[in-house]
Amino acid sequence: MPETDTKPKKKRSRLKKHFDYTDIYTSDIVLDNMLFAVLIRSPVQCGAVFEIEIPELPEGVSFFSAKDIPGSNKVFIKKISTSVFADDDILYYGQPIGILVGSDEHKLNELLSSISFSIDSLNMPVGLEFSESFSADQLLANRSILHGEPDRIFAQSHYQIEQTFKSKITLPKEERNSCVVYFNGKQLHIYTNSQWASHLRKTVAETLAIDDDNILIHKTHQAKTRINDIWISSVTAAQAAVASYYLNRPVKIVYSISEQETYIERSDPALIRYRTSCNSEGKITSMDICILINAGIINPFIQYILDRFVIAATGVYKIPNLRVDAYAIKTNYVPLNCTFTWGDSQAFFAIENHMHYIAEKLNIDINELKKKNFLSENGFDFYCKYRPIFIEETIEKVASMSDYMRRNTAYQLLSSFPPITPQKKLRGIGLAVAFEGGCFLAEDLIRTKYSLETTLDTDGFLSVKVYSPTEHLKIIWKNFIEKILDIPPENIHFDTDYSSTEEPAEPDVLSLNITIMTQLLKKCCTTLQKSRFRQPLPIHVKKTFSPLRKNQWNTSEFSGQPFQSTTWAAAVVEVEVDTITYEVSLRDVNIAIECGELLDEKSATSSVKTEVSRIMSNFVEPNSLNVVYPKVAFIQSNENPKEIGSVIENVVPAAFSSAVSQALGVEVTTLPLKTDSIFNLLSQKGITCEN
Repeated sequence: MPETDTKPKKKRSRLKKHFDYTDIYTSDIVLDNMLFAVLIRSPVQCGAVFEIEIPELPEGVSFFSAKDIPGSNKVFIKKISTSVFADDDILYYGQPIGILVGSDEHKLNELLSSISFSIDSLNMPVGLEFSESFSADQLLANRSILHGEPDRIFAQSHYQIEQTFKSKITLPKEERNSCVVYFNGKQLHIYTNSQWASHLRKTVAETLAIDDDNILIHKTHQAKTRINDIWISSVTAAQAAVASYYLNRPVKIVYSISEQETYIERSDPALIRYRTSCNSEGKITSMDICILINAGIINPFIQYILDRFVIAATGVYKIPNLRVDAYAIKTNYVPLNCTFTWGDSQAFFAIENHMHYIAEKLNIDINELKKKNFLSENGFDFYCKYRPIFIEETIEKVASMSDYMRRNTAYQLLSSFPPITPQKKLRGIGLAVAFEGGCFLAEDLIRTKYSLETTLDTDGFLSVKVYSPTEHLKIIWKNFIEKILDIPPENIHFDTDYSSTEEPAEPDVLSLNITIMTQLLKKCCTTLQKSRFRQPLPIHVKKTFSPLRKNQWNTSEFSGQPFQSTTWAAAVVEVEVDTITYEVSLRDVNIAIECGELLDEKSATSSVKTEVSRIMSNFVEPNSLNVVYPKVAFIQSNENPKEIGSVIENVVPAAFSSAVSQALGVEVTTLPLKTDSIFNLLSQKGITCEN
């Protein structure tokens, strides 16, 4: 950390406002004289469109396309480019070609069916499909690692186990993609829940050829961030801005449910193949992993996602000899949309299920198998390093909470002695372990410096200058500040009014690292506490932090300590399967999380319970699971406060599928579970028993 500046500082003059917050959903916004807009999309997967045949439009309805853009039609996301509206070449089915604008949204949707296209069908190129055979031109990203001698070990092993997963863990629904744009004089107002303000501002300014200093972004209610939400919201705002530019009226775009599902929420399953060798006692000696992802036509953050996927592919286990080959394949599909940690949840689901499969094949206890292969700080020789490790602590805690050992033994014994009469109810219990890596030290996305400023004024009010904290985080930080400085929450103000030149270059999810920013806030408050009675007010304190990359994580060699912090978690889920209705119901959910220093236990517990309910709502179809209130325990340590948001996605799905697998006596490798898939699994079990 650099030296702290505690000198009194004059209040900075108010700059032109560029950014503010409003706690409403964009789709709920209604403005005077507002128009609605719908997108005209490509009817083909790839090719060339000669002409858009628009019928005579009713009075008050307007059409705009690429030729109407006053500035640039190009949108740059990192080193990749796309367009506001497709002009000549179509790259994927549903690519926006133009926009219809009018006062009646229902009539606009009716007009869409009357629009036709003149398409060059003679020279239609062959679309890029997703398969295990692909050309070098289809590679958007790849990562290969080699640790030890997996080939030699495989050749010598008597126990080789292969398993392929096509896992698709569906993410819960969020607010539909939407924005409202209007001009007030020279200033352009944009209402959106964008998570990347600097990119939004730059994109719209270049599209309209206006000064980005004249754009005011009103950030609406924040939903959970997926990748496409981050940059497509910029494109959507640019599309609406073109119409508002010419019509001089507010323009609102809200994706339909079908648009949202097709173009925003596409999250095709990743293909993960494991080939594992081990000895007769269950010690894993080598592992060969292949990962394939359908990335769509473009994906600006795919290398970041793929690298995290690779790291998580071995889970919490030390593999002495390892090969991983991971590929993100370019196809003529809508860009893959997921969270930045999507690959983590897919990988943990696969590796935890694979460990259960190994235990079944070797006929050994799953808990013994896991213990023999856990990561350890002692004699650490693995390409990824984690210190400290809290695997055993989280397992011990969650096992005690759930009575896991006794229940697991009981269910195993029941499955060993088939009943004389068919059972109407089958029960199972599953345990899974995972981690969440905070602040992945990837060279192309990690911030070079994080900073936070505090000012204690003469009136006793504290101002905290920090970019885009959530309302939930503000509450936690206010309570944290009150404990250190004895300043009541109502006297604490968060200054989030950044100028356009001060906005972080990265998306919010990468620029606001809760672990790092909380450390900086704690250091600022500690310094203020020491200085407040020794020097006159106001006192200004600024702290900065630069992640140590080279001596922690080597990107080129893909080795070292990949994360600034690591949160460890274990989950136990108990289920019951009805063999008559083929429905799964929850009996119990328990979670233990090592979280470092816990700032607000009540708030953290509430957050975890909400996330568990959100994630588990998509585990079965068509009906939802019954509601069971999870029991949550936190294991505090001397570590700094850690992020706990994504660790639930990483650990709960595998615990649930393990529980269902034990109940059915057949491995469950896919979520969500459907009624017919449960029926098929039970039928498979019956065939196995007969044979």
